[in-house]
Amino acid sequence: MRTLATAYLPLLAGLELPVPYDLEENSITCNFFTNTYCPVLQDEVVLYTLTMYIESFFPVGTAAAIEFRVIDESDNSPVFCLRVNIRITPPVGKAGNSTVIVEQLSSEH
Repeated sequence: MRTLATAYLPLLAGLELPVPYDLEENSITCNFFTNTYCPVLQDEVVLYTLTMYIESFFPVGTAAAIEFRVIDESDNSPVFCLRVNIRITPPVGKAGNSTVIVEQLSSEH
């Protein structure tokens, strides 16, 4: 399974600009299950933790929607999709400008 991400940046008049977001090595979905392993069984409850690097050119306070799609790589069929609204907050800890905390505002499924 592979996780794909698209950021939807707000534009004028309520429009959104979809921007594909490369998760790099974090796109390998099976590596981030915390309670199971691949292959996932039908109707299995899965805990999944995703780490996502936020580019430093996004200013603090930026609000956007991020859509995550997990696909089965054998046939590119969707496994699940989640869209969350986020806001970028100031960096914390020793990482300085390279780490940004993302707050979840709401989610749709």
